[in-house]
Amino acid sequence: MYKRENTNLMNDLFVVVAYIFCICAVLFSAGNFLNPSILNPPLFDMTNQIILNIVVIVSVFVYELSKPNSQGILSFIGFRRSNIMLYFVYSIVGFLVVVLFSSMLNFLFGSVTPPMPAFFENADFVFLRKVYLLTLIAAPFGEEIFFRGFLQNILIKQLGIKIGVLLSALLFAVLHTGYWEYSTAFLSVLFLGFALSFVRLQTHSLIPCIMIHLFNNLLAYTLLFN
Repeated sequence: MYKRENTNLMNDLFVVVAYIFCICAVLFSAGNFLNPSILNPPLFDMTNQIILNIVVIVSVFVYELSKPNSQGILSFIGFRRSNIMLYFVYSIVGFLVVVLFSSMLNFLFGSVTPPMPAFFENADFVFLRKVYLLTLIAAPFGEEIFFRGFLQNILIKQLGIKIGVLLSALLFAVLHTGYWEYSTAFLSVLFLGFALSFVRLQTHSLIPCIMIHLFNNLLAYTLLFN
């Protein structure tokens, strides 16, 4: 029975990931076909990132709602009105811990925040900046729902808490391949992944995870442009 449950979990993981890839492939290909003149510019890339996060959220929610024992989206997210103060405390403390760790890396090894993307130099700065901000706001929702809400849950049931958390945090860090050139930034993202996994396990909720991730992105945005 245990092996059959594990097999089903991995099948579900494969199906959801394949579904995300297929939907995004169709949407991105359609966008390339309809707008060949804007193929590969930064604006198109950022738009694709927003679309990807929306597709991820919808895919995971559809998967969760299709389960026979599904208790709804609020249960999956882990929202309880009586725990609002708990979410607030973990959000603030978790964010401060992440900032402290990043500050230590910054002090010991150099800048944690990558330099401003080059495409801002010769483009509509104000417009791209707004789109970039929207991208950073959308990311915490899609990434937390997938990594902490969906993937981590499956990996923990399949491999146990320690390995499940380790793999989900590593995969989360690997996703941010743009930071590989900046080793301290990559370490900061990896630590963020572990911190978010810990918060998820402690609160059984994605809300503080999303808030910590959102605060972190907004701080990076502020440092980048100011």
